[in-house]
Amino acid sequence: MRRFMSVLICAAVTAILIAAIPFFHSCQELYNDVFRIHILANSDSAADQSLKLAVRDRVVRDCAAYYDGCRDKASAMRVTQEHLGDIARIAAQEIRSRGFN
Repeated sequence: MRRFMSVLICAAVTAILIAAIPFFHSCQELYNDVFRIHILANSDSAADQSLKLAVRDRVVRDCAAYYDGCRDKASAMRVTQEHLGDIARIAAQEIRSRGFN
């Protein structure tokens, strides 16, 4: 009985792993196709982390319209390059509005 249970458990684990392969493959495809923005904080302090999140939220909100026509990562990167000055200006405004430089 113990041997049967061991074989049954191994078979179940194998079936789960085989079923998960397409999921992991689609996750990798998504990772390769997603354009991500990174806002870096000066430190791990609560104040710096809060500022980082505020800057991220402001940049995403104020720049969302730039990306309306983007259908892939390459077009999002192109739009970002075209509007890099605007993005930096928006980030700097948010930083100053919170009393930082």
